[in-house]
Amino acid sequence: MEKRVGFGIRLGAYLIDYVIAGILASILSVVFAGLFASLGAGIGSASGAEYGAAAGGVMGFFAGIMIGITVAVPLYFLMEAFLGYTLGKLILGIKIAKEDGSKGDIKDYFLRYVIKNSGTILSLLGLLTLSFLGTLGWIAGLAIFVGCFFVLGDKKQSFHDMLSKTAVFKKQDII
Repeated sequence: MEKRVGFGIRLGAYLIDYVIAGILASILSVVFAGLFASLGAGIGSASGAEYGAAAGGVMGFFAGIMIGITVAVPLYFLMEAFLGYTLGKLILGIKIAKEDGSKGDIKDYFLRYVIKNSGTILSLLGLLTLSFLGTLGWIAGLAIFVGCFFVLGDKKQSFHDMLSKTAVFKKQDII
């Protein structure tokens, strides 16, 4: 347990990840914004309204930004579900493993990813089905957020680590 990494380095990796994900989202947003702005302008001008092209272009631009962010950020963080690390973790030399310090596999990583992102997953399902799952998503998200501070304890495991029987270690300490 003493080889598990604590809150500071994990927070550092998370912040690095958000910068990288933000850059990727910005690039993808610009691509989608340009595409949807031109499509929106074309549709708007076909409507015959005086300002239709401008309105269609602006709406397409903002739709492109939202789609870029919605696609890029989850795809970036999905890397953790398959590899056991993100670029932020890789840069800081840490990786997810089983709680005993042995190498994890995709099943361990994916279970951890689903639990860690259960709030978002349930909220999206609630939005799509117009059901109470959105409320459950909010509660799960709050539990995961609070559970991140469990890393400050002796076990150095967040709530989602405990549930998935994983922990974060320096890469060289994984057996």
